[in-house]
Amino acid sequence: MQTSGLGSDTSHLMCAPTHEVPLSCRQLKAQRTVSRGFTLIELLVVLLIMALVTSLATLSLGSSTQQHLNEEATRLIAQLESTKAQARASSLNVSLGLGLGGFYFVGLSDNPLLQTAYPWLYPNTQAQVQSGPVLLGPEALTAPSLIVLSDALDPKLTLSIASDGLRPFQVISR
Repeated sequence: MQTSGLGSDTSHLMCAPTHEVPLSCRQLKAQRTVSRGFTLIELLVVLLIMALVTSLATLSLGSSTQQHLNEEATRLIAQLESTKAQARASSLNVSLGLGLGGFYFVGLSDNPLLQTAYPWLYPNTQAQVQSGPVLLGPEALTAPSLIVLSDALDPKLTLSIASDGLRPFQVISR
C-alpha cells in the first residue's frame, strides 16, 4: 500500500492487516496516547523540595522569642540612656523600677501620679535586676548595673543588659 502526497492520513494503514507489522492495533493506540498530568514521583519530589526550602527559611529566621527579647532590650536601653541624660541635666536622683507589666523611673517627678509606666511590648517579658538598684543620675559615674530579660514561656532564653557605670548600657549576652 502506497500513499502519495503530504498530509495524507495514514492511520488506517497502521491498523490494516499486514504481515510486516508485528504490533497489534491496541498496542499502537497505547503508544500514541499522550500522558497528561504529573506522576506520583514528580509530585513527591516537588513536595520534598518545598519542605526543604520551608525548613531552611524557618531556621534562618531564628527564634521569635529571642527576637522579642532583642526588641525589648533595644527599647529598654534607649529609655535608660534617655532618662540618664535627663537625670544628669536636671540633677535628679533617678532609678529604674520594675513591675509585672513593664518598667518605670522613680525620681523624675515629685508627683507619683505623673510617673510614666512603660509596659513591655510583649506581655510574657520579665526583667530582674541582678545588681543593686539601677541608678541613672545625677552623677556621671554610677554603680555597675546588670538587668536580665527573659520570657515567661521560655525561661531558658535570657538576654543581659549591663553598664559599668560610666559607659552606656549595652547587651552583653544573648
